[in-house]
Amino acid sequence: RLLSQVRIEKLICKSRRALFAIGTQSLEGGESQDVHISFERVVVCAGAVQTPMILRRSGFRGGIGDGLTMNPMVRIVARFPEPVNRPEFGVPVIQIEEFKPSMTLGCSYSAPPHLAMWLEGSPAEVRKSLEDWERMAVFYVKVCGQGRGTVRQTPVWGDALVRYSTHRNDFLAMSEGLARLSMALFAAGAEEVHSPLPGAAPLRSSSECSRLSGILNARNSSLSAIHLHSTVRMGEDPSLCGADSHGHLHAADNVWVNDSSLLPTSPG
Repeated sequence: RLLSQVRIEKLICKSRRALFAIGTQSLEGGESQDVHISFERVVVCAGAVQTPMILRRSGFRGGIGDGLTMNPMVRIVARFPEPVNRPEFGVPVIQIEEFKPSMTLGCSYSAPPHLAMWLEGSPAEVRKSLEDWERMAVFYVKVCGQGRGTVRQTPVWGDALVRYSTHRNDFLAMSEGLARLSMALFAAGAEEVHSPLPGAAPLRSSSECSRLSGILNARNSSLSAIHLHSTVRMGEDPSLCGADSHGHLHAADNVWVNDSSLLPTSPG
């Protein structure tokens, strides 16, 4: 049975067995009803944030919600002499993989609101830049993150509290990636590349790309991440890992995890 509009809050457990899941189901008219789902075994696949949240609310600890890793990304905007963007552009899947596993360079979603988000400067400057948005596109540098974080529950609202500390080596790698990406964009015909730093002038030629090496740090960077992992790391040592190598939770007989939470570290 597939149940839609259901939010599972937690698993009710006794000893080493999960007995049933409880949650709420949203109904038409803004109403809701309680949900009670019994099972012999359960597989939790709610992602690297919500999977540890469900398990921690259910009373599980031991590596649950620890060791969060991700792929930090920095984005830049390039302007070309001819149109390269349109409303149905979507997400291009062109990448430069020469520098893997340490970094990946690629194209990003480039609708006007996203262009505005990654263009640094005053609102007036951004609005003027977007007058010919069809000639602009967003590109990214994604690195194999060395930082670590946690997922916990806020004490009052009960929402997920995600903390992450970006490693200094990641800032160095992203800076190096910006220089390489800018070189590639100028080779592809870009006429200017906007710096990701507030107030910095755009780059006009490939000879200026070296200015981007080493420029990023924790104070000046606008970063993002869309790939999260490692909050229920798989491995055979229960003191380090929440699940075994098959995704079976160490602390329960009938609970498995099957999502990116299992990845022991940030993949390249």
